[in-house]
Amino acid sequence: MVATFTTVRNLTVVVWTLYPIVWILAPTGLGLLLPDTQVLVLTYLDLVSKVGFVVVAVGGLQSVRSLESARITAESAD
Repeated sequence: MVATFTTVRNLTVVVWTLYPIVWILAPTGLGLLLPDTQVLVLTYLDLVSKVGFVVVAVGGLQSVRSLESARITAESAD
């Protein structure tokens, strides 16, 4: 459970840190990115953050369920 939280936290920190960097590089900031590139990068960041979160959360849920199943099996064997 702690590993799942740590992974979600790290993913969130890394991806959310990239949003202001893109904004600074975009036409609203330094103008180093074209508007189309900004939209593409922001869309990619949205996709990575949301899909990554779901993948990690579902993996963590499956780990919890298998631990719970093992506990129930051990209790019924007693």
